[in-house]
Amino acid sequence: MMRLSRRVLLAAGFVPALPLGAEEPWKAKNPSEWTDKELNKILSDSPWAQKVEVAIGGVPMSGMGGGRRGGRGGGGGGASLPSADQSGPGGGGMGGGMGGGMGGGDMGGGSMMSPTIPFVIRWVSAAPVKEAFVRARLGKEADTSPQAKEYLDRAEPHYVIAVIGPPRGGPQQREGAPGGQQRQGPSEEMKQKIKAVTFLHRKGKPDVHPEVVEVVQGSAQTMVFRFPRTDEITLDDKDVEFSTKMGSIDIKRKFKLKEMVWHGKLAL
Repeated sequence: MMRLSRRVLLAAGFVPALPLGAEEPWKAKNPSEWTDKELNKILSDSPWAQKVEVAIGGVPMSGMGGGRRGGRGGGGGGASLPSADQSGPGGGGMGGGMGGGMGGGDMGGGSMMSPTIPFVIRWVSAAPVKEAFVRARLGKEADTSPQAKEYLDRAEPHYVIAVIGPPRGGPQQREGAPGGQQRQGPSEEMKQKIKAVTFLHRKGKPDVHPEVVEVVQGSAQTMVFRFPRTDEITLDDKDVEFSTKMGSIDIKRKFKLKEMVWHGKLAL
C-alpha cells in the first residue's frame, strides 16, 4: 500500500489533528512562558473563566454564538497586588476586561435572536488565574517581584468569583470623562438583594451563599462574590454551578471541576 508523505497530505488539504491540550497553556507551559494571548485566554476563556451571553430580558444564552472569541485579560492600571479576597485592586485589575459588546442579531438560517449582554465569570481565587493576573500586571518583573511572590503564595480564605460586565459604551460613560457622568454602581440595598439570590450549587449538597458582595469600578463594572470555604468543594462534586440575578438578568454558568485541576490539585 502506497504511503503518502506529510507534504502531499497537507497539499491535498488533509490537516492532521492537533494533540489534545495543544492550545491549553496552563497544561503545556510554565507560567513564565505564557504569552499575552495566552494570559488573555486564561483570564477570559478557560476552565476558570467562562463566557456567558445573557439575552436582554433575562434569558441566559451561555455557550451560544461561538464561545471561543477573544477577550481582554486582567492587566492594566496600577501595580498593587491585593489578595484575591479583596475587591480593590485599582484600575479594574481584578475584574479585568472582556471583548465584545452587545451581541445577538441574525444567528443564521433566518433565525433572529434577542440582543445579548456578554459577561465573564472568573474564579479570581484560583491559582492559575492569580498567576495570569500577576503576569498581565507586571510582565517580566513577575519572576523577581517579592510582591508577586507574596501574592501568589497567599492562601485565600474564600472562593472568590468575579462577574465582569461589558466595557462601558462611550467616553461620556467613563469615569473622569469631561462633561460626562460616572456610571453609578448598585446601592447597598441592591447588593444585599443580589447577595441573597447568589449561590454555588452542587448536586445533593446545600447551596453555598456569598458572605460579601462588592463592586469594582473600572473599564467594565465587576461584581465580586466571596464564598466561604467551610464546605469545601472537591472533585467528587464533579461540577459546580454559579448562579446570580441582577435585576431582570439571570446569570448562570456550570464549571466542570475535573477541568479545573492545575499542578495535580483542584484550583479554586
